[in-house]
Amino acid sequence: MHSSSGRVSPPRVLLLAIVLLALLGALPHVLAAQTDVIRGKVTTTEGQPLPNVRVTATSIPGSVTRESRTNNQGSFQIAFPGGTGDYIMGYSLPGYTSRQFEIKRLADEDVLVADARLAVMTLDTLVVTAPVRQRVERDSRTPDVGGTEQVVSPGSVPLEQQGDIAAMAASLPGVLLVPGQEGEADGFSVLGLGADQNNVTLNGMPTSAGQLPRDAAISSSLVTSPYDPSRGGFSGGSFNIRSGSGSNFRSRGMNLQLTSPQLQWTDPAARALGNEYTDVSLGGMASGPIRRNSSFYNLSYQLGRQARDNQTLLGTSALGLRTAGIAADSVARFLG
Repeated sequence: MHSSSGRVSPPRVLLLAIVLLALLGALPHVLAAQTDVIRGKVTTTEGQPLPNVRVTATSIPGSVTRESRTNNQGSFQIAFPGGTGDYIMGYSLPGYTSRQFEIKRLADEDVLVADARLAVMTLDTLVVTAPVRQRVERDSRTPDVGGTEQVVSPGSVPLEQQGDIAAMAASLPGVLLVPGQEGEADGFSVLGLGADQNNVTLNGMPTSAGQLPRDAAISSSLVTSPYDPSRGGFSGGSFNIRSGSGSNFRSRGMNLQLTSPQLQWTDPAARALGNEYTDVSLGGMASGPIRRNSSFYNLSYQLGRQARDNQTLLGTSALGLRTAGIAADSVARFLG
């Protein structure tokens, strides 16, 4: 029998000592394997050191990234605790092409060397062509994005009304002609608003014109409710007039319009109220160069005179008084 005195037998003590010595001998290698040191130098293709290069090391397969910057000599060092010995190295510096490659521990290297050379970034040849800046012409315009702008055709009104802005605007659907009172010019109404809520522009500038020469070389349009915030000053409609420019070709034109009572057909009641009239209108246009290929002119004119009999209580016949709703005996008593 063996006694249990608590002592270890000599063979066991010898075995424990051998195991302890083996562990102590392998400890430096275990500690060294826990930290990878990556060193290197980054230079140009000519061998000149590159400072301030961003160097990154990404472990495989852990995908853990550590980074460093090169010093003035282009050197760097990255310590990777618990490294795997396999890394993707990355190098980047503004003005140079980036580079990336893989390094691995092949044996028991204490330091992994990762030198790199970066080439200067070269750009493709760029050809920049600047377009010729076009001069802004008077008829250059931006279309209304709201879609409410309608082109007014001069031929949509009778000959005697050509040049009348109100009549031209009233030729469009949804626009109503408002006759002038007590000798005032006619107007037009949009969406039921008064004629004073409209505005008229000539080449983009506000104008109070109500008539234009018949032969004027213009283009016109009417805008209602625009979405363009640069257009304002009205709540009804905006009648826009754009005059044409001259050219190197000379152009002349003239017309004469005559109207007399003998050429008018009226009934006796209308004749009694003096609705027959005499009208003479002379108009024309001229355009051409002031200096060829440099400056031009474009003008139009119109002269007119209209006359009709002035009806009074003294000269109006009984038919005219009855047509106007006035009793002849009341006129006689008033005159008496």
